[in-house]
Amino acid sequence: MESYSPDPISSEQPESSRSSLLHKKWLLVLIGVGIVSVIMYVALSPAPTQQMVEPAQPTGVSAPSPTTPFRPQPTSSAREIQHAVEEAKQSAQVYDTQQAERRTDYPWLRKFPLAGKGYFVYFDVQKEAYVARLYPTVNDSIPVLKETVRRALVAREIPPDAFPFDWTILPQ
Repeated sequence: MESYSPDPISSEQPESSRSSLLHKKWLLVLIGVGIVSVIMYVALSPAPTQQMVEPAQPTGVSAPSPTTPFRPQPTSSAREIQHAVEEAKQSAQVYDTQQAERRTDYPWLRKFPLAGKGYFVYFDVQKEAYVARLYPTVNDSIPVLKETVRRALVAREIPPDAFPFDWTILPQ
């Protein structure tokens, strides 16, 4: 009894699949040669050389001796960086203050969004309103769905009457 061993290029395969397989192999070989060529070019190309030019010393000024420590003077870019850091600190403090106020004004805000069968609710801080999207089916009553949303808010200890609702009804 003969055992079957799959041969990727057998005489039983159609000519087009053998041709396709041969093209894929050549493509892989060309890509490999291209990658090796790029690597060799980068490895063998000379590194850019930098020439150090010593500035001429004006007469009467001596170069710092090796014993005196070098203290660089702050440049305008260092001052700009320091100014940017200070602005970032101030912005962070303003943001932290706003977030603390938001947590005080709306302690239940982290309990949003609220989603259930046929609705999605979140709180818009800019509008100071509950934004409710209702997705009623043919059999759903919109007033019943609105009451379901109110009950869900109460269940999460969110005051439903504290802010107005912005209802959007999107029938399914």
